[in-house]
Amino acid sequence: MVSVIAEGLTEQELTGLVTPGLPAGGPLEPGPTAEERPEQSPSPKKRPARKRPERKASKSGDQLYGESQWELAIQAYDKTLAADPEDAAAWRNRASALVHLQRHEEAVQSYDKALSLDPKDTSTWYNRAGALDELDRCDEAVESYDQALALDPGDAAAWNNRANALYSLKRYLEACESYDKALSLEPNNASAWNNRGNALYILKTYQKAAESYDQALTIDSGNAGAWHNRGNALARLEQYQKAVESYDRALAVQPENASTWCNRANALYMMRRDRDAVDSYDEALALDTTLAAAWNNRGNALVLLER
Repeated sequence: MVSVIAEGLTEQELTGLVTPGLPAGGPLEPGPTAEERPEQSPSPKKRPARKRPERKASKSGDQLYGESQWELAIQAYDKTLAADPEDAAAWRNRASALVHLQRHEEAVQSYDKALSLDPKDTSTWYNRAGALDELDRCDEAVESYDQALALDPGDAAAWNNRANALYSLKRYLEACESYDKALSLEPNNASAWNNRGNALYILKTYQKAAESYDQALTIDSGNAGAWHNRGNALARLEQYQKAVESYDRALAVQPENASTWCNRANALYMMRRDRDAVDSYDEALALDTTLAAAWNNRGNALVLLER
């Protein structure tokens, strides 16, 4: 399921050491965490509230929809459509009710019927794309967002969600371009800045990624995921002290994030602050005993302490 890639990038382990010494290669590698996918993630995808059904047709269906009685609303729309199968609004609203029931395949079919009758309805293309996202049909979702944007190029949410779908397809450069369009229209979207930073990080443009995280944090200084991600980018830039400070800010908000403790320890290890690194690995392992990287790197730091 596509989700907003919104919050934290996972850590990767330091490479194992054959002999005591600093590890080869970089300490971190990105990848959306569960909370990002959509939290981010892309998490269930953070999307603007879906547009409410039109009120010009199928009033009983619309009333039931407004009361969140999705099954009854669908039954009411079905009755309307039995009498008038050309009612685009009823097909559209029926699809939205199906989405609320997580019946995304049926929703796409209903949106398709609506679009065959009214192909220029922006919200239908947008909501169809969202249903396709939930089905992991990301290529089709991008095409549906493109149709919505051809009708309304000023829709920041569509640009943002299109970028999320491109990110899920690993088309990171295109995702950055789409985030840029979204941010040109809605510059105070902290999640978009953070997600853009994630894409730039994967493209190994770490300075630009750090700058994007800075923008996210200017808007939302309590975003633990963005502090964590900024720490990752700074560590890649070998700015380890600043990385530790960024991880500390993340942990002040979210102290039970084992990945952040592990990444903080990695940065301390790279600074040869081995005792502090061991303490930070211990914090990570107290939260998640399955972190093989933390066990391995803790052992490396202990070896160095004994030298």
